[in-house]
Amino acid sequence: MKPQVKSQQTVKSNGISTSVKFGIKASGLHHILGILRDQLYSDKVLAVVREYSCNAVDAHTEAGVPDKPIEVTMPTRLKLEFKVRDFGPALNDKEIQEVYAFYGESTKRNSNDQIGMLGIGSKSAFAYGDNFVINSYIDGTKHIYNAYIDPSQLGQISKIGTQETKQKNGIEIVVPVKLGDIDEFSEKAQALFQWFKVRPNVSNAKFEYKDNATLFKGNGWRWVNNPDGSRYYKGDAVVVMGNIGYPIDKGNLEFKDDDGLYEMLTANLVLDMPIGDVEISASRENLQYTDYTRKNIYKKLELVKKELTGTIEGQFKDCETLFAAKQLWGTVFDTESSLYSLRNVLKDSLTWKPKSGREKTLSGSDIDCHSGGLQSNQHGNLIELHCFKKGYRASKFRAETDNWIRCKMDTVVIENDLGHRRGCMGRVLDLIVNQGKTVYLIDFKDKRPTAQFKNNTKARKLLKEKGLDCEVQKLSELPKIPLADFGYAANRSGGSAGSTKSSKHSTKEFTLNVEKLQNSGWGDAKSSVWDTTAVDLKNDSGVYVELDRFFIKGGVDTGRYDGENEPRRLNQLRADLKNNLDIDLPTLYGFKINSKALEKVRKSKKWTTLWDWVKTKTAEVIEEKKLSQKYANRTAALSVEQDFNWVCEKLYDNKSFIASLVEGDAKDIFTHIKYMRHDELGKKLDGIQALVSELNISIKLDIEPEHNIAELSQEVNERYSMLQHLRFGQWNWNSKEALPHITNYINIVDVCNSSGV
Repeated sequence: MKPQVKSQQTVKSNGISTSVKFGIKASGLHHILGILRDQLYSDKVLAVVREYSCNAVDAHTEAGVPDKPIEVTMPTRLKLEFKVRDFGPALNDKEIQEVYAFYGESTKRNSNDQIGMLGIGSKSAFAYGDNFVINSYIDGTKHIYNAYIDPSQLGQISKIGTQETKQKNGIEIVVPVKLGDIDEFSEKAQALFQWFKVRPNVSNAKFEYKDNATLFKGNGWRWVNNPDGSRYYKGDAVVVMGNIGYPIDKGNLEFKDDDGLYEMLTANLVLDMPIGDVEISASRENLQYTDYTRKNIYKKLELVKKELTGTIEGQFKDCETLFAAKQLWGTVFDTESSLYSLRNVLKDSLTWKPKSGREKTLSGSDIDCHSGGLQSNQHGNLIELHCFKKGYRASKFRAETDNWIRCKMDTVVIENDLGHRRGCMGRVLDLIVNQGKTVYLIDFKDKRPTAQFKNNTKARKLLKEKGLDCEVQKLSELPKIPLADFGYAANRSGGSAGSTKSSKHSTKEFTLNVEKLQNSGWGDAKSSVWDTTAVDLKNDSGVYVELDRFFIKGGVDTGRYDGENEPRRLNQLRADLKNNLDIDLPTLYGFKINSKALEKVRKSKKWTTLWDWVKTKTAEVIEEKKLSQKYANRTAALSVEQDFNWVCEKLYDNKSFIASLVEGDAKDIFTHIKYMRHDELGKKLDGIQALVSELNISIKLDIEPEHNIAELSQEVNERYSMLQHLRFGQWNWNSKEALPHITNYINIVDVCNSSGV
């Protein structure tokens, strides 16, 4: 990356007798290099992943294959190495000696096509550890170099050998990784590669990138859907330069009060900047907010605003009325929309032009029915406005006085031309309940049929000016539907009592709607995931649960699904069955308690409870996949591990440690645990165990673990009693020094006991 040319200053040196140039003495060199290694990067793991991955991408760019993925190998417990492999130009001995080994040397300063330029990143492994390996593949020969910190603290690169190879030309960097940092390397790599234009081919890990849907895009920018799917998500806009995402710190930018640019800097906005358009810190962890950087960010934001305004404005061209334009505005910039933060940015920029008339600025979606004399007239209100809503924790809709028409695509405005509101609910509930509309009802103050249109001319004119310039449906034109069809109970006078009662409450038999189950939320009615059905109790068969007020009654004494549980809990059970057993939830019937249907189902051999079905299926899967012995082994091994908090992965997974033990109970139990864990199937076996545990169901496999490690563990506790006072947290950080002492103690006990001492 080309560095920015700084303004030059000329200092006149009149009267100066002597001068000396700044430099670094050999005695202080190790101190300066130590600062570059240890203090430059605040996130040392990320530095290793970022610097070598970016160097590899640069190599592909230099080789003319920018679209070819680099290869990254993540560390594992068996192979504690982080590797980055490219297929670009390799380095010969001279290049290693003259460029790679020197801080500040770089071949990338004359190009804005490559990311690096500082000549520091290639040594970033020294910020994490004391050595790393450079493998250079040149025409069938692998040249191996070891870079390490020597006693002088300056560091050296030594060539340690060559090998014949069939590998393609390129560079491979190998960095030793500490056991406790495996997960951090994966987390940091996934977050970094999220922004890579060409994502690496990654081994030993499966990354799930958060590729949020792009709603709008333009010249070097994208406006994406909310990153975490939440309407409340707040975060920083990101500048992506050289495959690295840099969050924009709004506090380091200065905005005009009226430019609307500040509100654009949310997590929805991604700015793709060419290399060199913004300046970065020496560590490449943050942007440098120089005048140059600020200028280019402002310039890009103004471009985004202009292009975004034009793109969104184009959606309003087809709106035939101002009301339709307001409906579209309210939907596009709804509180739940990813574009909500833009409503204030674009409120003075978006325009709508009717087929005839002047262009209008779209500043919002609401129609104010309170001001302007509509509902605040000194001579009285010209109109009354009501919106049909559900009260707090209420199950019924009711007409509530309102002052605003909040326009969205589902907004419907109706004029009450009847002169009264009797029977109004029966006419509007179809729109609300069945069509999902938000209904506003306008009552003109003068309801005399003969004078209605004459005396309310002023009110109609005001409403049109405010945005209600469309044909408004008349209440009298809506069909009147009996309230009982919507579950409203009738009161003694024959009208609505106001309580909403779903017809499902009088039905006794249901089937689970899986699609509704997956999309249901905690605010939905418990009955919403159940469809009414008719069951032939004599001939039909199936799997069922018992329902009490649409709560699921558990079939076991304890457990997550016992007692009264929301039906949406079944969604987790459905996922567990699919992920752990690879089986689908069957057609599930629900029968209300105290119903005759349930009594018959309970007695029928053709019907089985969901809990018995899961128990049977789990046992079948274990048997079919020949997992019985391994399931029994792992269950026993994990159970023993809970009692042996000193028996941790550091011990049972350490082959050299086990091999160094003399024959005895300790060696036996470590060997057995290592084998009986069956880690190659650990995820599937643990998933089955979790499902069994959550449902509190007992699986009788009629098979015993291959080794009675439960009994052996008791003997180990007694035999090596001092180990009970050793805790994992006490020695984990210093395990290399602790392991020999643990080994010696165990061997002393076994040797002494075997010799009768």
